[in-house]
Amino acid sequence: MFTNHLKVAGRNLMKRKEFSMLNLLGLSIGMAACLLILQYVKYEMNYDKFYKDASRMYRLNLGMSDPDKVGVGMMSTNHPAAGPALKADFPQIEEVTRVVDVKIFAGSSVLSYKGKNGEISTFYESNIYIADSTFFDVFSLPLISGDPSSALSGPRNFVISEHTARRYFGEQDPMGETVALQGDFEVTITGVMKDIPENSHLNIDGLLSLSVFEGNIDNTWIWPEFHTYVKLKPNTEVQGLESQLDVFVLKYLGDVMEEFGIKEKMELQQITDIHLYSEFDSRSEDKGSAQMVSFLVIIAAIILLIAWINYVNLSTARSLERAPEVGIRKVIGARKQDLFQQFLVESALINILAILVSIVLVYLFASPFNTLVGKTIFQDVWLSGLWSQSTTWIILLMFLFGGTILAGSYPALVLSSFKPIKTIKSKFYSGGQKLSFRQVMVVFQFTVSILMIAGTLIVFDQLSFMQKKQLGFNMDQVLVVKAPSMTDSTYNIKEAYFKNEILKYAGIQQFTASSSIPGGATNGMINSIKKKGQSTEEATFALYIFTDEGFLQTYEIDVIAGRNFSENIASDRDAVMLNRKAVKQMGFSTPEEVLGQVISIKQNRWSEVTVIGVVENINYRSLVFEQSPMAFFNFENAPIDYYSFKVSAQDMSNSIAQIEEVYARIFPGNPIEYFFLDNHFAEQYKADEQFSHVFSVFSGLSIIVTCLGLLGLASYMAARRTKEVGIRKVLGASPELIFVLLGKQFFWLVLIGAAIAIPLSWWGGNLWLDNYAYRTPLSAWLFIASLLAVMLVAAVTVVWQTSRSAFINPVDAIRYE
Repeated sequence: MFTNHLKVAGRNLMKRKEFSMLNLLGLSIGMAACLLILQYVKYEMNYDKFYKDASRMYRLNLGMSDPDKVGVGMMSTNHPAAGPALKADFPQIEEVTRVVDVKIFAGSSVLSYKGKNGEISTFYESNIYIADSTFFDVFSLPLISGDPSSALSGPRNFVISEHTARRYFGEQDPMGETVALQGDFEVTITGVMKDIPENSHLNIDGLLSLSVFEGNIDNTWIWPEFHTYVKLKPNTEVQGLESQLDVFVLKYLGDVMEEFGIKEKMELQQITDIHLYSEFDSRSEDKGSAQMVSFLVIIAAIILLIAWINYVNLSTARSLERAPEVGIRKVIGARKQDLFQQFLVESALINILAILVSIVLVYLFASPFNTLVGKTIFQDVWLSGLWSQSTTWIILLMFLFGGTILAGSYPALVLSSFKPIKTIKSKFYSGGQKLSFRQVMVVFQFTVSILMIAGTLIVFDQLSFMQKKQLGFNMDQVLVVKAPSMTDSTYNIKEAYFKNEILKYAGIQQFTASSSIPGGATNGMINSIKKKGQSTEEATFALYIFTDEGFLQTYEIDVIAGRNFSENIASDRDAVMLNRKAVKQMGFSTPEEVLGQVISIKQNRWSEVTVIGVVENINYRSLVFEQSPMAFFNFENAPIDYYSFKVSAQDMSNSIAQIEEVYARIFPGNPIEYFFLDNHFAEQYKADEQFSHVFSVFSGLSIIVTCLGLLGLASYMAARRTKEVGIRKVLGASPELIFVLLGKQFFWLVLIGAAIAIPLSWWGGNLWLDNYAYRTPLSAWLFIASLLAVMLVAAVTVVWQTSRSAFINPVDAIRYE
């Protein structure tokens, strides 16, 4: 019986090649797109799950806020004393380890190695960290060489990653070799660890022992720069432990909170949640978005659902053609369940073929998909990692059974329910409820298409808004060079000499040195400011920028009151410039009122400075965030991490070469690393851009799948009305009227879909845009354009497919059937 069903199914597929191909193509595209998206979703959701005890690993986050305001919120770092104190106070904790970025102390990391031939290899390293000796007790990262229990026990111990070892040593064994950090701090390689998988929130190229710190940092509670990780003992109740953290904070930080005028809290965040559920800035993290993952899951389901709807629509639309077949089978004794099985076998066959084609499509588009999402989801050309995963086969089985049972059952039920006498006499009419159901499904497809197009336009409009918005400073033609990391006691003299030398060149118009740049990390640079005489409870947070008089000119920031720093005025070394927001939050009514006032600032201790100027607010960070209160200082020996140059657009390459030459001459041994600020600032929107590209590509695929179904449905509807078209043409109807006749029903369905989609897209767009402090307004043209785009696509599809009916010879049309 099954063999017979299979033969009949194959014959029917071959007999109706056009419709079979449309079904096969639509299902294949839907399945391939769904498989690609679900692999990306799985990759995102599996961040940090490769650690042996990931379910027991947590990060201790720190929250800081003003007494009456939200302040800066949660941070991924904590005080260095928090980890040891937590382990001492709570027996539920098995182990604690701390990790801190070397750049916190050195601005940037320069690693050098002198080979046996005397050649020195020097590179900037962006992922060097300092860690406790317990690091490998918490993070189950295997060492290729070295003992994990002692690799980080000594103050000069250094563990490097596998690819770092290859870069410096090639095939040579690096164990016991000496490398220099920042030029003069020599450390010994005591371990080589396997490269951390890409889907980890930590990207580490080297680990220096935490014992490098002199003094007892285990009692330091005013240095919130340390990522603190805890591994809980098995069966520990996390909520019970978290409920005791408020008391823990008050015990150890009560005095600090009173001194700084802040409130602090701590919370545990499971390590597997860090990638998708961290709303705060962190320099060590490759942050993802749970919202984006949810959107992509919905898109995957929608594309597959559209493909199945196409199958249902086309199968039921062909019901008249197969009605006589069903009638004859019933007359010669076929039972309803036999016919049901027959049509399910046909559904299964086309779904199996679609799965095979979708696998081919995944092979073809795996590499472009990696490029699209900016991550290595598929590891090798044969995608061996994909097929070795049980989830892949579960997904494929879901495609098969979902397509066969869910999408195949309704057409099978419709076709097997035909009355034999009526179907043999061709008096069966597939109208009424069945036609209405088919229209509902077409409306759903149009609704989804309009939603997807509107969503894509909203995302691109927000990106365009962020790229074009005036930020309060000018980053055009600003070249940024990392300040030298290997310095000595003559650094200040060399920096002044460097500035004088570099400004001699006509192509270099401005120069400034600063502790940070727009779009850079702000961790560790946020502290308290207050009016002189105010209590610490009245202090407000501000972003500290250490710089010189060239900063405002280089970045073209407006001074709205007072003046800029001047190197000719010695007292400016103890002065401060504020932005408008800092002035307002401190309680001054106008920028002019604060000029000449002595205010208190907090670094290691409270000190007093005089306000000499006020600048306009600027968006120092991404437009996701509100503008921050800012304080600019010109302290002597302030930490400087970046040199910024305003360069002429003419002969840019020559200007860069001049900077490189002077830099190498004045700061020998320091590798030069530079970038343009506009590109650097745009990196903040990289995730948004990737989301827009992924969203637009798969939106396009959903529209293509919808068009395939519309193509087949329009073809069938035109074929059904061939005789009517012939009669109308005999009576004088023009081809244009025939197009209107055959296409108007689809345009009504588009309008119904628009009536549903536009309010939904308006609501969803506002929901997504609420993630941004500065957002584009939703304009009506976005939704009108979405509607017109779908109407245009529908019109082209229907006209193309119905053109044969519109231009057919009336005599042939009347003879049809």
